[in-house]
Amino acid sequence: MSVELKRTASVLEAAGKQDVAKGLRERAESIEKGIWEHGVAKHKKYGDVFAYEVDGYGSQVLMDDANIPSLLALPILGFVNATDTTYQNTRRMILEKAGNPYYLTGKDFSGIGGPHVGLTYAWPMSRLVQARTSDKDDEITASLQAVLQSSRLGLVHESINVNRIVDYTRVWFAWANSVFAQTILDLAARKPYLIFGEGASPYVIGEKASRKV
Repeated sequence: MSVELKRTASVLEAAGKQDVAKGLRERAESIEKGIWEHGVAKHKKYGDVFAYEVDGYGSQVLMDDANIPSLLALPILGFVNATDTTYQNTRRMILEKAGNPYYLTGKDFSGIGGPHVGLTYAWPMSRLVQARTSDKDDEITASLQAVLQSSRLGLVHESINVNRIVDYTRVWFAWANSVFAQTILDLAARKPYLIFGEGASPYVIGEKASRKV
């Protein structure tokens, strides 16, 4: 919310609505300050982490859900840089079963699920967000391969039974397929060799791409 309020404020400023923009920017800064002051918990294993929920009385829920917005997607949303220490601590926590009750692993698939789909169905979309927030080639490749192997009909499903890959929800989930496209474009610009092969130049829509020979 704080990020979108700031973006909206910038649009309003460009349109000459300075007073309204000022109010939105102040509210955005207040929300951001509140998150850093009250939404960060000290975990005995992971250190300072972002809580999924807080109740205002000192209690926190430490988990993550596959939906976006999510804690895993915070850099994509623009709230923090992917290298931020608190985010990195949070990322380690939510990508482990010990830190996130909805991080699900099985013989066929693994990833983050959520309370609304039960404890056996992980979302391929979470693996795509994992790839977009990683700088490690092996982690990115493993995440993409997991999604590709689970998309046996050629499209990304909503969720996959981690122990039975042919058991899924939604034959075609537009949201997840859109995130897949965003992930490929992100990697084409950021790590083109993972998509096009060794020696490939970054590809950005609207820009000419060249391939090194």
